[in-house]
Amino acid sequence: SADGLELSWLFEAPVAGSGDLVVRYDVETSMASSVTADGGACFALEGVGGVSIGAVTGVDARGVSVAGELELHGSTLELRLPQAFVDDAVFPVLLDPLIGTQFLATTSATYDDSRPDVAYDGSNDVYLVVYRRVFSATSQAIRAQRIDASTGAMIGGFLSVQSVASADNPTVANINSRDTFIVAWEAAPSIFSAKDISCRAINAASGVMSPITIVSSGVGDAHSPDISGDNSEASSAATSGALITYVDSVGGLLLMRVDCATPGAQPVVAAAVTISSHTGAKHPALSKSNPGDGIFAVAWCEPSLGSNALYVRGYDRTLASVMPLGVVVASSQPEPGRCDIDGDGTNFVVLYEVSESGAPLGTAATDIFARGIRADSVAWAFTSGPTPIASLANIEEKDPAIACCGAKYLALYSRQ
Repeated sequence: SADGLELSWLFEAPVAGSGDLVVRYDVETSMASSVTADGGACFALEGVGGVSIGAVTGVDARGVSVAGELELHGSTLELRLPQAFVDDAVFPVLLDPLIGTQFLATTSATYDDSRPDVAYDGSNDVYLVVYRRVFSATSQAIRAQRIDASTGAMIGGFLSVQSVASADNPTVANINSRDTFIVAWEAAPSIFSAKDISCRAINAASGVMSPITIVSSGVGDAHSPDISGDNSEASSAATSGALITYVDSVGGLLLMRVDCATPGAQPVVAAAVTISSHTGAKHPALSKSNPGDGIFAVAWCEPSLGSNALYVRGYDRTLASVMPLGVVVASSQPEPGRCDIDGDGTNFVVLYEVSESGAPLGTAATDIFARGIRADSVAWAFTSGPTPIASLANIEEKDPAIACCGAKYLALYSRQ
């Protein structure tokens, strides 16, 4: 449908018989089929894209959920929920696999493309994918590609955001009222130079890029940027900018606002504040789904009492501090690593790495945990967790990312 691709089965009453609950399809397609490393199925045309199915979930009337399984045998696809769950379930029961199309945003078979990020412009129905391309140890680039949201087709060729000796960690956000994407990244003219945070605007309709704006203003090494835009449709001074957070090796963790006066105009640094003066701050993340008048939450890690702790603070769009420092994971708990945060401007979920068995980071495999927090006027309140999201023994689960999708959250991570 126009709302996207969806596949699910709702069972109003138990199915006759016993055993696992199985939905079986006979798939007819000219695309090559394969089983993915995470147990899903992929139907794809090489160099073009295709359809992926996986992450089967069962949910009963009480909200009790279970992970199901997917099996692919030739042209037969089976979606399965375990008997133990089905026998105990309160009907109706929903069998809901994750399904979506996949397409190529880059097509190089020669160079490594990595560090992807994506944003969406609702006015033009266009995505912008940004990524890092490595040509050599001393030649790297930040590139962008517009994608038609309705067809998945690339719009024009790639955009060369910057080519330089050292470039990394691109991040992108959309300012809907300005029909503009803003890309931020870290770069240096040589591998021996201190890195700066730069940004530039890209017109969502035309792909025209603005000149580059240097965001960082300190004398230290600037790194680890993250950016949050504004999806408001009404155009005003309050909705014409984006927030960028990054770490400066001298100044600590900073937060800046950059504004765009017109679609695709060069971003102008409008304001800056210090979130934390600790120069050991790392892995900063900004919430991205909150409305323009809501709280923007910043989560990050920094050393405390010999171990990392995970913190959060809240700001409004003018960079006024509206929520005090909160501790999401204390240093006495399993040490947190990379994190991400999102929410609706009041309620948020923090997704983060921890080492298995409480071991120091880097000495054991990592798991993914989540914790819900709420901005209660003068203090942060925990609403859930810490809850394990991915905790297979001796398996590396890392690189968390989370998106607020109305009443639900979508959590992503890598598994190795």
